[in-house]
Amino acid sequence: RIPFKRLGKLIVATCVEEVGHLEKLLAQGRQNDVEELQIIDRAKIKELEPNIEARCALLSAESGIIDSHALMNFLSAKAKENGVGIVYQSKVEGIEKKGSGYEITTKAANAEAFIFKSEAVINAAGLYSDIIAEMAGMDTNALKYTISFCKGQYFRLSPEKSAMTERLIYPVPEQSAGGLGIHLTPDMAGQVRLGPDAEYMSERKENYDVDIGKQRYFFDSVRAFAPFITEDDFYPDTAGIRAKLQGKGQGFRDFVIREESDNGFPGFINCIGI
Repeated sequence: RIPFKRLGKLIVATCVEEVGHLEKLLAQGRQNDVEELQIIDRAKIKELEPNIEARCALLSAESGIIDSHALMNFLSAKAKENGVGIVYQSKVEGIEKKGSGYEITTKAANAEAFIFKSEAVINAAGLYSDIIAEMAGMDTNALKYTISFCKGQYFRLSPEKSAMTERLIYPVPEQSAGGLGIHLTPDMAGQVRLGPDAEYMSERKENYDVDIGKQRYFFDSVRAFAPFITEDDFYPDTAGIRAKLQGKGQGFRDFVIREESDNGFPGFINCIGI
């Protein structure tokens, strides 16, 4: 009973140079057993999405959207039903390897310290996952676990223009750019967001302001495949920060999901760059 919509997705090529990238994505998707993938021509694109302009596109018919808040609320409730304790507003201040496990020091919002031991630790600290690994004694530079902050901003499309597409519409991704490119994403209510962009931050600081000055950049990024959108059709929405394992201009690096016995930390599982 978690709301979802199987909308379908188009990854669009607007020039000849991008067609080869679509073919690579198609091959990778089939290798990963993704169902209902095919490359379609301009006529088929116009049949599905009359307001989208492209030479050809990769159609993923099974792609869709989900109510992420409802999903997380369900997972939280199910975890509690299964005996999981969730402690919010608690900062990890120290991790020390002791015997067959780890001693972890946390501090709650009321500044009260709490120390506990665990045979297993899963480091899923997002933007601070490299700091948590360092606390445990790992050399994050040697392991290439250092996180870069990469900000992504969204603008929201007007209701009138949101009604002019039905599917997820993506450009061909530039792997070195730090993201998938600015795309059109409908939400559960049918409103469309544009984004996110990818801007590496000069310092590790959380800043979730949306820069209205980026409006022109967003417009230039989508007008080739969504010419029905004008610069006055969208307004600032939200922002987020990605935890990237590659820095600006560096080649793509995938997530790290690794149990660290080989590095001398049995029972410690790192989820880094996620």
